[in-house]
Parts: sequence; structure tokens; C-alpha cells
Amino acid sequence: HFLVSDRMVKVKAIGGLRNNINLIAQASRNLLLFREPAQVTAETQAIETARSANDGIYEQLDKSLVKPESRALLKTVESGRDQFRQSLQAFLGHIEKNDVNTAIEVLNNQLQPAQTVYLKAAGALADHQFALMSAEANASEDSATNASRLSLGLSLAGAAIAAYLAWVTTRSVTQPLAEAVKMANKVANGDLTHHVQITSNDEVGQLLNAQQAMSDKLRTLIGDLKSA
Repeated sequence: HFLVSDRMVKVKAIGGLRNNINLIAQASRNLLLFREPAQVTAETQAIETARSANDGIYEQLDKSLVKPESRALLKTVESGRDQFRQSLQAFLGHIEKNDVNTAIEVLNNQLQPAQTVYLKAAGALADHQFALMSAEANASEDSATNASRLSLGLSLAGAAIAAYLAWVTTRSVTQPLAEAVKMANKVANGDLTHHVQITSNDEVGQLLNAQQAMSDKLRTLIGDLKSA
């Protein structure tokens, strides 16, 4: 989720950029209304603070945006910013000269159109980052789903292997025991000709070996008795 969080930071930064653009535009309009020196100073400082903040945001975005499309959109933002700055400087110059009529003209014909272009460029960059964030969130969910499916598949495979091993282990015990029972029944019925193939040295193998030895000795004994 790191990628999603990183995109969110960028979207938030661009939101701050757009907010500062609007603050600058509002303070510029206020400069046409306020005539008191303190008010003019306050609005001018507000413009400088917002402009400085945007410089910091742009520097942050310039370092963090690496995808070609993101870089191209940031370049458009930079172009809009430069045009907005030029119009703002012209506007503030006329305000400083107390040339209100020309300042109004610059505001209407230069600053406001430049503001619109600047905001549109920042909005396009924000939309692009949001689209990337959504795509990365979906990819993260798909990866989590695939990981869950893989985990389930491995669990089922593990269970199948465990069941097979249990079957093999059980068969390795029950099959020799069945042979032992079969041989015991043969001996009990007087059939001493049955011979078993012993394939293990465990307790069951030893039991079969003992039964086979007993059957062989009984067969030998009966043969000796018949010969006597």
C-alpha cells in the first residue's frame, strides 16, 4: 500500500497548490478594494506567503514525480505558473503605483485567464495522480486476492500430500498385518504350504517371519511323522 499512500501525498500537495492559487487571486481582488495601508500590506503578505508555499510544493512534486506522463503534466503546470507569475507581477506593479484602472485591466485580461490555465494544469495533474492511485489500489487488491488463492492452493496441496502419506503409512502397516492374519488362518486350516514374502524388518515383518518359521517347522515335523 506504499504506492497508494505516496500517490495520496502527491494529490494532497496538488490540492494545496490549487488552494494557494485561489488565495492569491482572492488577495489580488482585495487589493482593488482596500485602500488602508495596513490592509494592503496584509493582502500583499498573503500573496507572498501563498506564492512561497507553492514554490515549495512545486519543488516537492518536481523531485517525486518520475513517470513520463506525470513529468509532462508537471511541465504544463510550470508553464501555467510562469504565466500567472508574470501577470501577477504586472498587477502588483500597478497597485504599487496606485494605478487602479490599469490594475483592473490586467486583472481581467491577464491575471484571471492565467489563473484559469494554471488551475486547469494543476487539476489535470491531480486527476492523473488520482487515476494512478486507483489503478495501484486495484492492483494491490488483485495481488492480495492472488496471494490468498495461492495460499489456499498450497494448503489444499499440503492436505492432499498429508492424506496420501497417511494412506501409504497405513497401507504399509495394514497390508503386512493382513498377510499375517491370512497365514495364521492357513496354518489353522492345516495348509502349511503358504509362503509369504517379507519386505520389512519392523514388528510386523518379525511377526510374519516367526509365522513363516513356525509353518516351515510344522511342515517338517509332519513330514517326519509320515516317514516314521
